[in-house]
Amino acid sequence: MNTRFRITGLALAALTLPFHAGCRSHPNAPTPDPIVQTVRIEPTEPREGETITVYSTIENRGSKPQQVTYLICQLAMGGDLALTMVPGTARCAGFSASAILAPGQRLEAGDSRVVVSGPGAYTLDVTHVIDPERTTTLTVRVRN
Repeated sequence: MNTRFRITGLALAALTLPFHAGCRSHPNAPTPDPIVQTVRIEPTEPREGETITVYSTIENRGSKPQQVTYLICQLAMGGDLALTMVPGTARCAGFSASAILAPGQRLEAGDSRVVVSGPGAYTLDVTHVIDPERTTTLTVRVRN
């Protein structure tokens, strides 16, 4: 199976985007959202027909435990980068799970797909956490 999930203290070096909460108790002094998603792909500049692996890490950078509901069998991917499932890959039938992340704790996932798009620059939307719903968008360059 090409999908992996674990809760760990290890980091992934990658693009880090903080999530933004809708409500603030002090409008003039916003509190940053403690849940941060990091996403990276390998290879970073794939070719058409090449298999990429998308890695996503959710980290609680706050000082209090945070509950999240996350996808367990595959990451949700959208955008205009055309991808297809890796031939011969079996997927589990589960959808999501919930966890309480302690401060500093991380939830990691990896998912592989085949690039169908030809050369050019595309967007890739990656959703890992579904409650609170979060999506991170990357620009992916498909090379010749």
